[in-house]
Amino acid sequence: MARNLNADRPRLIFSTGSLHVYDTALCFEMAAVAGFDGIELMCDRRWTTRDAGYLFNLSEQSGLPILAVHTPYWPNLPGWPAADDPLGRIFKTIELAEQLDAETVIIHTPLTTGAAFLSVGAKRYAIPLLRSPDRPVKAWFESPEGLAAFQRQTEVRIAVENTPLFKFMGRDVNVHHWNTLEAWATVHEWLTMDTTHWATFGVDPLTGYRAAQGKLTHIHLSNYAKGKQHLLPHIGELDLAGLLQTLAGDGFRGTVSVELYPESLDFTDLDAARAHLRESVVFCREHLGQSEMIQA
Repeated sequence: MARNLNADRPRLIFSTGSLHVYDTALCFEMAAVAGFDGIELMCDRRWTTRDAGYLFNLSEQSGLPILAVHTPYWPNLPGWPAADDPLGRIFKTIELAEQLDAETVIIHTPLTTGAAFLSVGAKRYAIPLLRSPDRPVKAWFESPEGLAAFQRQTEVRIAVENTPLFKFMGRDVNVHHWNTLEAWATVHEWLTMDTTHWATFGVDPLTGYRAAQGKLTHIHLSNYAKGKQHLLPHIGELDLAGLLQTLAGDGFRGTVSVELYPESLDFTDLDAARAHLRESVVFCREHLGQSEMIQA
């Protein structure tokens, strides 16, 4: 399915990361039945999220183009660059996106610090370390021969995503470079906005959208409430209806990706997960002015 950078409306897509506990093929099937326009592929430990031939077949069978590809959260992925090569994983993701004719690759702002993890009973705590594993990524962002130059060599839009605050000893900590509204808005020519991530800063979706100054090409859409992230779009404290209506009114032509936690979809109950996806599609279509596209 060919890359389409001249769409005439926002495309509503589903992130496979929302159901990373499910088989990749099931994610595609559920997204198609729910009525999404396409897929955002989260590269993860499943080889099926990184096998171009297999993914092309899934796309053809489901009728859903893979419009966006997200770099992996996990540093150790079988068959991909090693944990100490974060740039290699970014390049590998872009290569996969080019093979799949995706429009966008999502990358995070680089970490300012590393982290060790301590488990105490059922709880897991992040302990910041001085040495960041993302130092090569930061250098790539800053170099004239880095991110900006690489962008000129590919049709895929490399879109830099804002990241959330983390809790450390009861305090909110910003552990990423270029992760304030002002810095993020100027870091690159293409941006991804995550609504729930900005909510951890107390930033509402419309403020984040306006800060992007026309550079926004991709949105991770989910709600937020009482510290809980990646909730269903129609349940929470954020005015996502207002954001979607503004996108439609402004003629936004990028992709809006529903990106949730599996728990928000009640993943242990397949019928409930299907129903939640359907509700999310109906909510988004209605506020994007696409009610005629809601499947019966």
